[in-house]
Amino acid sequence: MSANKVNKVTSNQKHRDFRDKMTRKAAKQLLIFMAALFVLLLASVNIKNYLAPKKVLGTKIQVGATEKFWQDFLAKSPDYIPGWIEIGRIDKVKEIDPNYITP
Repeated sequence: MSANKVNKVTSNQKHRDFRDKMTRKAAKQLLIFMAALFVLLLASVNIKNYLAPKKVLGTKIQVGATEKFWQDFLAKSPDYIPGWIEIGRIDKVKEIDPNYITP
């Protein structure tokens, strides 16, 4: 009887060890899968942020302010050729100096 009991205990122990081993293996696989999923999620968020257009504060204000600055400046100094070039009035440059070579 005792040999049968020892054999049964050993069989139960082996079964328990096998079950624990499989549980650890499944937990390890789940952890690896979740880590890979997390890395892919972070990469996709990073790509989305990288490809998004960059917003620069004040760009609309600066463009209008730059043109207004040149308009005011040229009202005081109408013969300043680089100012006319800056606002894109090449006709005015040729009117001031017909020999000026425009870039």
